[in-house]
Amino acid sequence: MKDKVLVSLFLCACLYGTVFGVTITVYPSDIAPEGWLVLGYRVGSGDPAPAAFGLTVSLSNGATFANPLNGEWSCDPGFNFFPEYAYLNPLGYDIGSGHPFASSAWPGSRATICMSAYAPYASDGRPLPGDINRDMLVDLADVMLLSSEWLHTGPRLWADLSGDGVVNLADAAILNGGEAPTPVETNSVIAMRINFGPAGFTDVTLGLPSLQGGIYAADGTAFDVILPGTFRVPEAGSMVILAAGSVMLRARARRSQ
Repeated sequence: MKDKVLVSLFLCACLYGTVFGVTITVYPSDIAPEGWLVLGYRVGSGDPAPAAFGLTVSLSNGATFANPLNGEWSCDPGFNFFPEYAYLNPLGYDIGSGHPFASSAWPGSRATICMSAYAPYASDGRPLPGDINRDMLVDLADVMLLSSEWLHTGPRLWADLSGDGVVNLADAAILNGGEAPTPVETNSVIAMRINFGPAGFTDVTLGLPSLQGGIYAADGTAFDVILPGTFRVPEAGSMVILAAGSVMLRARARRSQ
């Protein structure tokens, strides 16, 4: 009985370390250009980098985001696949020139960022987790299959690589798992220009999208995400953190089946 208990504790410890043990911290850059919101992330030394990244960003006091179509957003070049954009614009989608935002009217005060890594890769004779159409390649055909089922829910979805009943960023991470960004301890991930209202400042609140998903490693495992409290971005000058401490948001771990 004692041996069984010890084995159970060992397995639980391994499971915890694998599924919930990797933390990513998202933070606002304090060296952002005036009028811009720049977000970075930090992972521990030796921990994996995110392969898919989802955040909600809300602005207050009448401030709005500049239109991404005007080139007033930029992101880490390691993230160049934006499935929600591909889903809405399948004929106009081009790898490397998508836009890291969910559909909404611009200008707007709330955005859902959805982006993941993408680069084609081929099988070495073994099955590929991201090969949706089973042709021994992960390429644009698989990207478009995932895009065609983006945010669909239910059983027997081709692109539900994680097997959790919804096609979202967890599946995008698995699809692109062969080409996850190189792990780094600190990295700026996205920059967005802000149009300020009469107040001349905005308070920014970050969150994790419920359906699109949060931040995932290349195998579809969700990171434990630490987000800052509400912080202020002035029209000029440096950011001021308004809320003391940080908020831990634990996304439900999703792993490939």
